Amino acid sequence: MEFLSGLLASIIASFNLPSVALMVLFIGAFYVLHMAQKRPDFDLGNMFKNDNGKESAVSLGVIIAIILSGWILVYDTIGNKAIDATIYSIYLGIWSGTSTASKLLDALKTKWSGSSTKEDAPEEKEKV
Repeated sequence: MEFLSGLLASIIASFNLPSVALMVLFIGAFYVLHMAQKRPDFDLGNMFKNDNGKESAVSLGVIIAIILSGWILVYDTIGNKAIDATIYSIYLGIWSGTSTASKLLDALKTKWSGSSTKEDAPEEKEKV
């Protein structure tokens, strides 16, 4: 009987509550997406397509990066009982910084080339 109580005590001592909580949240999110996929007005595949409607590895990479970085932030916060300012700053810098950098590059591209896309460029009119 002492063996069983010792085994139970070692299992309880090594129980990692943050990991279990995150796994339960992950399973819950997967279940919600699975149930939403059954609806006719929802298609999870659209999350992995670009503006032209084709599958995009970049979209898949962004979704994986969001999930992974969010999990790291939450796991670190639960494990340390408080949020680490350095990790939180890196997280915010990456996810808000990419959008800001993209807008800056578009603005600089427009400034240097005169237009950001072919649709923005003035059309040449044929003389009759």
